[in-house]
Amino acid sequence: MTESAIAAPMLIFDDIGYLIKYTGTHLIHVVPMIYNWRVTRTPKGDLYGPDRAWCYYGTGQDVFVKAVLAALAWDGADDTAPAGWDKNPMTGQYARPGIGQDGETHAR
Repeated sequence: MTESAIAAPMLIFDDIGYLIKYTGTHLIHVVPMIYNWRVTRTPKGDLYGPDRAWCYYGTGQDVFVKAVLAALAWDGADDTAPAGWDKNPMTGQYARPGIGQDGETHAR
């Protein structure tokens, strides 16, 4: 069962990053990092940070838009992830084998 999510009326930059939407229990953000954009899910009222996160490699506007659209489409449920991510920084899992931190494919 998934919760209904409410999209923010505009992009709001808060203490975490760009607030994209919120569910009944979580805030969904797109956060600028040094080498990528990250979609995060943070429990409401949590001062310790996100409980789930996914990296989208690159820092350009095109990658930002990709991350925002994925966050908007994602329902925020525990057993799902936003579309198109490159790496889960919490588990170390890469979406595609052989992808490097630079977003390029490398032999392993």
